[in-house]
Amino acid sequence: FNYENLPIPRKPLWNVNTTKEELLAMEEEVFINWRRGLANTAKQTNLEMTPFEKNIQVWKQLWRVIEISHLLILIVDGRNPL
Repeated sequence: FNYENLPIPRKPLWNVNTTKEELLAMEEEVFINWRRGLANTAKQTNLEMTPFEKNIQVWKQLWRVIEISHLLILIVDGRNPL
């Protein structure tokens, strides 16, 4: 599987002059474009995505946490249940 076809949606760039409405519109646009790419990848590879990847609120929460964090830790469970 080519994971380059399954990117993580990036929060749009903003600054102190960006209004809340502008930021929300940019986030929505980035997310919709990302979802379109995700749908194309799923169709080409016959993969199904979980509801979490399709929920903009999950990504907005992650973006906010990353913005205010000094340290991020990623814990990966690599066990094979089979």
